[in-house]
Amino acid sequence: MNDGDSIPPKAHAESTMWWSVLDSVVKDDSTRFTSFKITTRLEYRTDKAAADNVVTSKTCDWTKIVNDNLEWHTDAPANTCATSNQTYLKELYWSADCTVVYDITGDGKGAITKKLNGSPLGHG
Repeated sequence: MNDGDSIPPKAHAESTMWWSVLDSVVKDDSTRFTSFKITTRLEYRTDKAAADNVVTSKTCDWTKIVNDNLEWHTDAPANTCATSNQTYLKELYWSADCTVVYDITGDGKGAITKKLNGSPLGHG
C-alpha cells in the first residue's frame, strides 16, 4: 500500500456561471443587480429514492462581478462557487445542486429565487 491509498477519497460541489448581454451593442455601466447570490450544495442520499441530505454548502455573493462585467465566458475562481471537500463514502448516492437568488435593480419584484437542476447521482 502506498501513502496515497490511505487517504480517503474526497467530494465537493461547484457551480460556475457564464453570462453575456443579449444585445452586443449595449453599453451599460449601471448597477443591474441589487443582489446576486448563488448557494452550492453537496448532498447525499442513502439510496436512489431517499431524500437529499446536505453535507455542506457555500453561498457566494456575485453582485459585484455581475454588475462590473457585461459578459464572462471562462471558468475562473471569481465565477465558481465551490464547497469544501468532504470524505466520499462509496455506499452513499452523491449529488450537487444550487440555488440562485437575485434582485434586479428597479424592477419592483424584489428577490427572485431559482432552484437549478442538480447533478446526476454518483455512487460507488
